Amino acid sequence: MARLAALTLAALLAPLATSAQQLSPAEEIGRRIYHDGADGAGRPIVARVAGSASPLRGKPMACGNCHGEDGRGRPESGVDPGDVTWADLTKPYGHAHANGRRHGPYDPRSFRRAMRDGADPAGNVMEPAMPLYEMTDADLDALIAYLRRLESQVDPGLSAGSVRVGTLLPLTGPLAETGRAVRVVLEGYFAQVNRRGGVHGRTLELVVDPAVDDPAKARAALHALVERRGVFALVAPLSARVERELVEAVERAQVPVVGPLTLFPESAADPSHSVFHLMSGVPELAEVLATRLQPMLALGGRPVVLLHADTDAGRATAAAVEARLKERGYGSLQRQALLPPEALAKRLKDGEAHAVFVLTGGASVAATARALAAQGSAPYWLLPAPFVPPDVLEWPAVLNGRLVLAYPSLPGDRTAEGLGLLKSVAGAEAARNPALQVSALAAAMVFVEGMSRAGREVSRRKLIAALEELQNFDTGLTPKIRFSTGRRIGAYGGYVVEVDLERKVFRPSPDFIRLQ
Repeated sequence: MARLAALTLAALLAPLATSAQQLSPAEEIGRRIYHDGADGAGRPIVARVAGSASPLRGKPMACGNCHGEDGRGRPESGVDPGDVTWADLTKPYGHAHANGRRHGPYDPRSFRRAMRDGADPAGNVMEPAMPLYEMTDADLDALIAYLRRLESQVDPGLSAGSVRVGTLLPLTGPLAETGRAVRVVLEGYFAQVNRRGGVHGRTLELVVDPAVDDPAKARAALHALVERRGVFALVAPLSARVERELVEAVERAQVPVVGPLTLFPESAADPSHSVFHLMSGVPELAEVLATRLQPMLALGGRPVVLLHADTDAGRATAAAVEARLKERGYGSLQRQALLPPEALAKRLKDGEAHAVFVLTGGASVAATARALAAQGSAPYWLLPAPFVPPDVLEWPAVLNGRLVLAYPSLPGDRTAEGLGLLKSVAGAEAARNPALQVSALAAAMVFVEGMSRAGREVSRRKLIAALEELQNFDTGLTPKIRFSTGRRIGAYGGYVVEVDLERKVFRPSPDFIRLQ
């Protein structure tokens, strides 16, 4: 995974035909009213429901909750919310309801009265389940504008018979083999799903575009990708080094992303609405180490050092970890940028560092540990998985018991069934990059599960809602995945692994430390 941090994100695909068109400003306000329960100023809409003593506000009162993503309002549990597409509301022969209520077609004036006063065009009292809204004429007109468009709104990449799923992988250069290994897994799994009939009768079409190693071009192409809205969702895109740009772009376009391949999932305390990570990244793994080792590290009040790269990204990572550790009760924290080994060893020794959280890679970290050991100093060295060097078993024996690692997943998470699935979809490519292949296959499985739960009348919004309700989903390859409305990291925690430098072996703890 550490090599991924050197790769930047690029364009995904050329523009694809789509049945959805850009909404006008008024239609966009209407969309927020209908789906989010927020007015033109972004405030929660206030409504009253029969039998409720207090007004209700915001998303629980959004029209789409009852009338559906497409406004068709299919009956459920004995309640028929009705079709609210504008073409149906205004049909010239009017409406005859199951309870005997009849009325003529709606127009803007009668629609506003129905929304505020609960009376249909004939003056009849509407069903008690229909809320009465406190809305301005301008907001109601915006809602009408959206209802005029609603029946023709189909999310990009979605058709009656297929759904286009995008991803981004390196297809040329030094990481081309890695990209090919992941691509084979995604294509193989989608092919299996399609042979079983797809998802609710829709086949899955994978669209792959190559990464480019130019940050400026990558960012521009990323924005072009989501603005063109050519795919319904993204699955397992490589997002190293442009995670924040990915989040900003997909949030604006409301494109769901499942399982991006990245070292740094955004903070679980401030999650993206659209991006669902499967496993923990560097900040979460540092918190796992802090949680497990707190009794030892909190003794004596000696400083705990956060060793980071001397870059904006490195400083941001250190700040995120510092905030998490302070919440865990750590008080004596010091950020330290990476220096040449001898200079860094002297600074750590002079500062009597009790522990060092390694938040950066490179050979100089191991060299610093050796230099410190030669000077008789042996702090705890705590390394999240992406920064574990290949020679970690060769570190000085004096650090035995003081070198501790954290991983988001261990081989023990992979069941025989899960490994069998990986082999069946990847074939001869199954061993080329097992860690990334496992992550990609698990992401594809979570996506398909979300699509299945969202139903035939799926939309991006429904997919996101279905993923939010995913609890203890077993991929057979990772710790169990669980999301919520406030959490977008499925396996939120990790495993602690001690390094036995005398016997040259790893000693993993069997318990997954799930963060709260």
